[in-house]
Amino acid sequence: YGLALECCSPEVRNNYEVVLAAVNQNGLALQFADPALRDDQRIVVDAIIKSPQAMRYASVRLRKDPEAMAAQGLTGYNPPKNEKAPPPEILESPSGFVEYRRPRTPCWPVVLSAPHGGQLKPQDIPDRTTGCVEPDWQTEELAYETWNEFGKGRIAAPAMIFLR
Repeated sequence: YGLALECCSPEVRNNYEVVLAAVNQNGLALQFADPALRDDQRIVVDAIIKSPQAMRYASVRLRKDPEAMAAQGLTGYNPPKNEKAPPPEILESPSGFVEYRRPRTPCWPVVLSAPHGGQLKPQDIPDRTTGCVEPDWQTEELAYETWNEFGKGRIAAPAMIFLR
């Protein structure tokens, strides 16, 4: 009955005990949890232990967390680092659906975007019925690697946008 979380109000989806019980019933219930709870290590690890496929609904931070990855039997994804570039300023929309990485120094006149890898399902945005209706896999990893390649040997990498 964990997937019943989909039909619950935002207040219930943000209730720690309810979400924890739901993911312990069915790990895939994580996709319906509030974004803040998809960033809670205990909830995510419990969801992954119950259903390894739940990892795709975890926050970006926890998808890279060694303990969460170990619960799934994986090693973390370590994108290449651009040692010369200062870290970008990371801005997130209030809903958590959009992350923007703004370069701290002038750089390429390019904005990289990973628009189809998102796993969040906003209530106020209708589902697509035509065109690309399935999420693309590993678009975030591809964007990271492209971002680092642009920045190699330069002051900074370009701006980057992720849609979750």
